[in-house]
Amino acid sequence: MPNENINIKLPISGSDVELKSFITAREKREIRSVLLGAADFDIAGKSVSAIKPETINQAEDKTFELIVVSVNGNKESILETIMNLHSQDYEFLLIEVNKITEGLALKKNP
Repeated sequence: MPNENINIKLPISGSDVELKSFITAREKREIRSVLLGAADFDIAGKSVSAIKPETINQAEDKTFELIVVSVNGNKESILETIMNLHSQDYEFLLIEVNKITEGLALKKNP
């Protein structure tokens, strides 16, 4: 199934961001492995160690790398561009990419 891209406009900067409309199982596993790779599991004690904040950041970075196709038509240095966004644009974009990783439907803009 081809992955059709969708476009969103960030609320503060007005930047246009092109996103994949879905991720593959392989991509989902890449994101999950960032989180699970940093956790310590104690099967006998049935516990999981706390996940460090930098691990969450690494998982978010991986998610952006896999889903964001371009920002304002630029396909280079996407993660760096995202890190320089207004914090409200960043949070908006994070919500949108999380919808995609969770498999929630997004409408394509005309």
